[in-house]
Parts: sequence; C-alpha cells; structure tokens
Amino acid sequence: MNELSKINRVIDREYPGVYRENLIVLDATTGQNAIQQLKEFNDVTDITGIILTKMDGTAKGGIVVAIQAEFGIPVKYIGVGEKIEDLILTASLRLSLMIQKLIMMMKKHHLLD
Repeated sequence: MNELSKINRVIDREYPGVYRENLIVLDATTGQNAIQQLKEFNDVTDITGIILTKMDGTAKGGIVVAIQAEFGIPVKYIGVGEKIEDLILTASLRLSLMIQKLIMMMKKHHLLD
C-alpha cells in the first residue's frame, strides 16, 4: 500500500489537477472480502470505479449492491470471460441509479439496514 500511496503523491506532484481514473479490479466470487479490499485501497487512493470480474460463472454480482450502499462507487466494467474483449463497459450511471433505487426500496421495506 505504501507503493500505491507513493504513486499517488508523484502523480499529484507532477500532474496537478489532471483528470484520472483509479479503478480497482474485484473478483465477484469473493463476496464480502471484496468490500474489505475496496476499503483498504480506498484508504490509500480515491477509487473512482470498479471492474467486476468473473461474472460469467456462479457469481450473481450481489456484492455490487453492498458496494453501492456503502461507497457509491460505480461499476465501470463487468468481466464475463478471460479476454480483453470480454470486459463489458457498463452504462455506469444507469447501473448506479438502478442500484440506488434498489437500495432505497430495500431500506423502505426494512430488508437492508
């Protein structure tokens, strides 16, 4: 994590005010462990998006709801295979809005704390 922090400082120093994306790749099959990974990386750098992989298997992607509820970070890509072509660019805003509405509904019906 120290190396990542150092990279951020160098980018901030050398390219102040530049637009950049900090994406984290999370394995959809890890469940709650993905939240812990996100917390640790987000403490060191401002994560702006998520690449959620292994969505072609048994993973249902439920971790996305938990991530949206806690962090509000959009899923930018979904991986459904092993090749670069298998990364699907999500309509991040639409997906985020849909998940936010789902969270509001779940809270309203006391299905989510």
